Amino acid sequence: MSVIDGDCDDSPVVDMGAYEFNYAYMGDLDYDCSVDFGDFSVFGPAWQTALGQDDYDATCNISDPPDDSIDWRDLAVIAENWLATAR
Repeated sequence: MSVIDGDCDDSPVVDMGAYEFNYAYMGDLDYDCSVDFGDFSVFGPAWQTALGQDDYDATCNISDPPDDSIDWRDLAVIAENWLATAR
C-alpha cells in the first residue's frame, strides 16, 4: 500500500491495489506530478532489465501493453510525456 496523489489534485489517497492507480502522467515515476529528470533517475537503473533481474523495477514497466522488460518502449512513454506537469 502506498499513499500517492495520482491525479495531482493535492489530495493523496491510499493505493490499495484493488483498483489500479491512475497516474496524472505516465512516466511520473517519482510521483511528484511532473515528468522530468527525477523520473529519469528512477528509470535509469532499470534500463535494459527484465523481470527477474536484480535491477528490474516494475514501476518502470510503463509500455502499453506492459512487457516485463524495461526498454525503448518504456522510454518512449517518458519521452512522450517529458516536461508534462500539473503544477
